[in-house]
Amino acid sequence: MLSTAARVKKINGAIMDGFAKDVQQIKKIGFPVYAAGIAPLDSKVRGKVIEVDVSVERASVRACLGDVIFSDADGCVAIPKQISLKSFLVVLKN
Repeated sequence: MLSTAARVKKINGAIMDGFAKDVQQIKKIGFPVYAAGIAPLDSKVRGKVIEVDVSVERASVRACLGDVIFSDADGCVAIPKQISLKSFLVVLKN
């Protein structure tokens, strides 16, 4: 299972513009995954890693290495690393 491999590599979670499967097993290991939906297909032969540690853009939102990402069932927010400390301080004050 890819979530188990990610956990071993100290990856904190996954956000994808695609579908996830094995959701109950993923929940059991406590690995946060936020996906567009759930589908029974695996990624075998249909997916491959092309790049790692690069900036990505989805729905006009850019996320770069080092940005702080918050996710829940309703969506994701990317806070650029240059302003993330300031953002945390504002949140803590409120």
